[in-house]
Amino acid sequence: MATVPALATQRLARLNFSEGEAAKRAFDAMAQMVKIDVAVIEAAMRG
Repeated sequence: MATVPALATQRLARLNFSEGEAAKRAFDAMAQMVKIDVAVIEAAMRG
């Protein structure tokens, strides 16, 4: 069974951070986090 950090890493790896505005939204969301919340980053990528 994969650990929570491993699952988060796998999900983050699937995000395409080269997508202009989506990448900016994801980065802005991540910059405010004390702990990485992948669901919030994915929501930011979707807009």
